[in-house]
Amino acid sequence: MESTTEAHPALERHYKVAQIAELWSWSEDKVIKVFRDETGVLQTALRTLRARKRQNVKLTVPASVLVRVHSRLSVS
Repeated sequence: MESTTEAHPALERHYKVAQIAELWSWSEDKVIKVFRDETGVLQTALRTLRARKRQNVKLTVPASVLVRVHSRLSVS
């Protein structure tokens, strides 16, 4: 049986868009496009006073999702 930390994504390391962009030498826009609809990615809605009608979304990507996407995008 797996330990709790290995079994649950909430307890693993999470990466910000800027960190992934730097690791993979991608633009932040490309990282957002790839991970925006990926299962397991946390999306936090942020509203600012200046942009009341517009909602910004902050993505946080668990390490397991990062590995899964990397594997999917890698050429065999």
